[in-house]
Amino acid sequence: MSSSRTLSFSISVFLAFATFGAAFSDDTDFITGEGLPNPNPVVVPNWGELPSGRNWGSTAGIDIDPNDGHI
Repeated sequence: MSSSRTLSFSISVFLAFATFGAAFSDDTDFITGEGLPNPNPVVVPNWGELPSGRNWGSTAGIDIDPNDGHI
């Protein structure tokens, strides 16, 4: 890579971090999601009622439909 191209790339990276890095605080954890804005701030309590004697369990797995991208 030429020195002018390297300088241009470095400046671009710096500007990207300066622009987008300011949107997140220092305590933002991108692994756990702590400190990131809530993508679904509206909570609907009791949206899924189960029959008597049933409890919510864990999910065995999910997959994305290759036709329409739905889960």
